[in-house]
Amino acid sequence: MVALILTIIGMPPNFPNHKKHKLSPKKWTLDNFKKIDLIGVTFLLGASVLMVTALEEGGTQYSWRSAITLSLLILAFVLMFAFIFWERYQEKRDSLQEPVFPWRLATDRLAMGLFLYVSENRTTASHPLLILTATPSSPAPP
Repeated sequence: MVALILTIIGMPPNFPNHKKHKLSPKKWTLDNFKKIDLIGVTFLLGASVLMVTALEEGGTQYSWRSAITLSLLILAFVLMFAFIFWERYQEKRDSLQEPVFPWRLATDRLAMGLFLYVSENRTTASHPLLILTATPSSPAPP
């Protein structure tokens, strides 16, 4: 929520084209707020928070087979699937709201390839080597 407020305050008016056109700044009104896909934001935020909580607490404070860890993971996956279906629905319907994740990005091979490469490259490439060469006195991987 704080990030959303800071984005609203800090984003220049007419953002993608703010350097091309010298228009008068637009005021934030209720009509502009209605464009935000609050249901999609809620699904995505809930899934992310539940997934991170389950992965952080699983194996440390709670066992991986505990009811708390499993319920957090199951709810995270349910919310993630709800987010995907909601965004697909948002893209198909004629609405004032703009989807959080435009479906055209999911069907574009280049965009999805770049997304997967950037999000997984660091952990996939570096952590197995760091784990294999780790000693009890070595620092934790970044």
